[in-house]
Amino acid sequence: MKRFLRIGRKVMQLAAVVAALAVLFIYAMFQGGFVSWFLFYSVTTLAVMQLLLLVYPLRSLKAERRLGADMLSFNGHTEAVVTLEKRIPLPLMYVKIRDHQPYGVRDWEASAETLVFPFFQKRVSYSYSLRGRRRGKHSIDYLQVRSGDLFGFVEKDYDISVSSTVVVLPRMRKLANWNTAADNSSESVSLSQRIKNESVNVAGVRDYTPGDRMANIDWKVTARAGKLVTKEFEAEKGEGYFLLLENAADMSAEPFEAAVEFAASLTEYAYQTKMPVGYGVTASEQPLQQPDTSKEHFQRIYQGLAYVELIPETEASPFLRKAPGLEALIYVTPVLTNTRIKELKQWAGQKRSIIVALLPDESGFSRRESVEALRHANIHIYYVQPGDAGFEVL
Repeated sequence: MKRFLRIGRKVMQLAAVVAALAVLFIYAMFQGGFVSWFLFYSVTTLAVMQLLLLVYPLRSLKAERRLGADMLSFNGHTEAVVTLEKRIPLPLMYVKIRDHQPYGVRDWEASAETLVFPFFQKRVSYSYSLRGRRRGKHSIDYLQVRSGDLFGFVEKDYDISVSSTVVVLPRMRKLANWNTAADNSSESVSLSQRIKNESVNVAGVRDYTPGDRMANIDWKVTARAGKLVTKEFEAEKGEGYFLLLENAADMSAEPFEAAVEFAASLTEYAYQTKMPVGYGVTASEQPLQQPDTSKEHFQRIYQGLAYVELIPETEASPFLRKAPGLEALIYVTPVLTNTRIKELKQWAGQKRSIIVALLPDESGFSRRESVEALRHANIHIYYVQPGDAGFEVL
């Protein structure tokens, strides 16, 4: 039906142009003189251009889109350059170009459309800005072009398929202001340091070297040996800890996104401190990524966090089966299910170091019984509250 309407519109446009030429020709024949014939030939020139435009196939246009970067940080910018090339050397009075811009990479301060007057130009181009607004993989699939004459008699549009992909990484928030009491004492230490210390086991001791933290000195061994001795953790041996993100529980998108941002922030902290870290999600058949400190390894984790999706209707397989040899685990979740509590307690019974980073869900932090059950199993629980300045511990 749409095809017949499009053909009918073209026939009407062609009839209007021919009728205008016929009227002007009759006027020039009867009126005579320079002015009438000048008007007729001038309008004939415009009419010929309109007829050429009417039969000009916009599908013959070739479009190309070049991106300054195909991966953006949250709120990061990059430039997109769109080039339009004519394969048929016929004049076009004007071309309006509008690039398809998904919401996740849309920059409200920069328009993705432009108006150009190419006439006999073979190639035109323009640029606009993309901005990372939403975590995930975003596809820019097509380019819309529209052309016509200056009087509005002829107007046509066409969508040119041009595929590009932009990956937006999760937002990373500051961790520097995280403070929590250590073992209910008055001494406060940063949560990020507590995570580093508690998520690994002590593998041995070594001689103190300048730059080692005073909190890592083994004072008992120091007293016996008569020299400063520092605890050596498994993380220093390259084993590190695993970061496990829950994506298979019954929760809404908002708390899940907060959990993803927390996991990304913790991964960034590990990268800055050169601490080995592994990564995995509960609703996945893929094995967990083994801890490492290379740049490529952390890039894979960032990409995994950018791609991860919430699958609330899927019952994830127990993570005990996927990684039976894990010794240190940070479990990030906004919810605590009975299945997960059972697994975590089973892990704790095997003398493994476990930290649960609990973010608020729709009901807030009202899971006292579940938390107490985990604490009785010697599992460390941290309430993590997202804020504008970063994450806070409640």
